[in-house]
Amino acid sequence: MNKFLHHFLAAATLSISPALAQIPTGRVEPPSSPYLATVKAPASWTIRPATPAAVNPDAPAVKEIRVAKAQNLKQELTIWNNGTESESWYVDNFVIYRQPHFVKDDVAIMELQPDSATNFFSISDFATLGWIGQDTFRRIENLKGKPCYYYEMAPPAEQTADAIAAPAHLRSAASKAWVDVKSKLPVAVEEGGILQEYSYTLGAPTILTVPSLFSVRLEKLHARRKATGKLTTP
Repeated sequence: MNKFLHHFLAAATLSISPALAQIPTGRVEPPSSPYLATVKAPASWTIRPATPAAVNPDAPAVKEIRVAKAQNLKQELTIWNNGTESESWYVDNFVIYRQPHFVKDDVAIMELQPDSATNFFSISDFATLGWIGQDTFRRIENLKGKPCYYYEMAPPAEQTADAIAAPAHLRSAASKAWVDVKSKLPVAVEEGGILQEYSYTLGAPTILTVPSLFSVRLEKLHARRKATGKLTTP
């Protein structure tokens, strides 16, 4: 796995800092599908580690993820703690993206179907949280003054090569999520021992314009498909 692709790669284990208080489940109805809401545009949100990771040039960690959504556009900007950036634009059913290791002015494109998802890209606003559901719901907890559905998933029995190479305390770390009962939006998520906190600005006017570096790549694909009459792969 390319070290720049995973949103939650980091060099250190971070502990949960927010104060938690368990709420009797009877006071709040258990969750029902959909377990995560779709963020209504216009909106923006930021994801930050609760504790910044130490800078490691060989394993950069996420400093901040900024997401902005307007109409049928969504931008996701990942800022790494070594000063580099990853950028993704979601346009209709396509994502056009660049990574720090790409050649200058080079971008890639991927087509997404409504029900498709990879580890990194999805039409869903929360691509890495597909594990949240009835089977992983544990209880109701109060996080930062908000009643939250608390979800937890044990680490997989079969680990990937990257997971096996990680420190033992990270390989054994469960995935955890706190989802606001009222909005069904994530408040905090811990994966691989890294706690990420979410903050939202909902309803504020958001104007997004796809940079030409990205829009030209999509226009070329559409032109090639029109000329050939075939669904040419990106």
